[in-house]
Amino acid sequence: MLEEHATVVSVDEDGIWVEVQRRSVCGQCAANKGCGSAVLQKVLGNKRNIFRVSGDFPVNVGDEVIIGVNENALVKGSLLVYAVPVLYMIVFALLGETIVSRTLSIESDSMSVLGALVGLVVSVMGLRWHSRKTTDHPQYQPILLRHANEVLVQPEYKLLG
Repeated sequence: MLEEHATVVSVDEDGIWVEVQRRSVCGQCAANKGCGSAVLQKVLGNKRNIFRVSGDFPVNVGDEVIIGVNENALVKGSLLVYAVPVLYMIVFALLGETIVSRTLSIESDSMSVLGALVGLVVSVMGLRWHSRKTTDHPQYQPILLRHANEVLVQPEYKLLG
């Protein structure tokens, strides 16, 4: 479970709404001055995201809480968002080059580019459909884990021997 600090901004019948400030680790990196991420961070600034979480314990507006996201869901989502469009672009570019260009005797490079663009559009539409289908799936929803000031008690381990 990946954890993040958040602040409760609203509590209603739809759920608990929290605010998370996007952070960057650029201050800890040696390549801070020459890194593209550091430049983007300076240009875009610190952005705050507000979203709904589910939870089993009472919270009040202003409470500091820890929220969590299933890391398997994060990996699946990342693969979908990054790998699927590239895969579709490659497949449709190859289809454009082989099928369309050979049957219609059109220049294969232009058909490859057109096929890649069609693949990108098809993948984005598929990802939008998948996102709408899984938007309320519990696996992909952040959950309220605990108040930020709660101390986790680690179990004591005894050495055998």
